[in-house]
Amino acid sequence: LVHFMMPFFPLPRDRKSTKMLSALRNVAMKAVTPSTYVNGFMSMRATYDAPVRAGGFMPLVHFMMLVGVAGYTSEYLIIGQHHVAHAKHEKDAAIAEYRKNHPAHH
Repeated sequence: LVHFMMPFFPLPRDRKSTKMLSALRNVAMKAVTPSTYVNGFMSMRATYDAPVRAGGFMPLVHFMMLVGVAGYTSEYLIIGQHHVAHAKHEKDAAIAEYRKNHPAHH
């Protein structure tokens, strides 16, 4: 596959581009490696284990903030962009109707 794509996407051979591609490859490999997520979860668990067992309020507040940010983000990504597009469509239709009914005086 890589050799097939070489004519279409020639890789640069200078040192800076090679370093950048290597860094990008490392980031991509971390994103698909399960140990990245397992280690992150275990680190989070170690951070919150003691306050949760002690009945602390901090984990609840952090969880509420996480749910709020995730909710607003997903709502914007899933629904919000359609509301913005719909409002733009209505505005464009109103401007077109106005221009049709009120020709410019040039």
